Amino acid sequence: MKKLNVLVCGLLLGGLAFTGCSDDDDKKIEGEATVMANEYNEWTYFNFSTEDTVVLTIQKKAEGDGYVYEVDAEAEKVLKWDIAVHKYDMRTNGGLVKELSTKNFDAVTLADVPADGGMVADAEGSVMADMSQMMSGFVGYQDVKLNEELGRWVIATPTGTMPPYTYELNDNVFVVKVNGKTWKMQFSAYTYGGKTAARFVYGELK
Repeated sequence: MKKLNVLVCGLLLGGLAFTGCSDDDDKKIEGEATVMANEYNEWTYFNFSTEDTVVLTIQKKAEGDGYVYEVDAEAEKVLKWDIAVHKYDMRTNGGLVKELSTKNFDAVTLADVPADGGMVADAEGSVMADMSQMMSGFVGYQDVKLNEELGRWVIATPTGTMPPYTYELNDNVFVVKVNGKTWKMQFSAYTYGGKTAARFVYGELK
């Protein structure tokens, strides 16, 4: 449930009028969210300010003599989003991320946020997008920018056997600068209802 902490406007003595307050300037946004990300052929986009989630499908499209995997560029362009989740993969909407060494979410303030040079931007990467022919030895990949720092929310360790990986949640606090705002977030689970999902609390830093 999103909670908006708004500074109370002062009541003028002898009247019923309130002094003006700017919601944009005064409110801090905090909340908790569960972003489902179970399908290989989907990205789920999340907006911190509105808690809106939108899912776009990764489509297989012909290109020249071959094909590529991508979401609909026009549909993505009109979205207002901050982070996007695909299985355990993460990316930002042109943002910067830093994992902090603390697990104390409430104690993190704007003073704990590194300078931009100490934060990590998204970089070229790829994600598994088409598993329909996996048994025949084929996996389709989408080339897309990823944020490796935020992608550390789950630590995957190779086992050398089956299953190929074990997974461990990273519950350190992350800070994210995106779309002109700064946020802190802390993950509490990587599954929900038996499916892959990013569960986290978050708050705006001002």
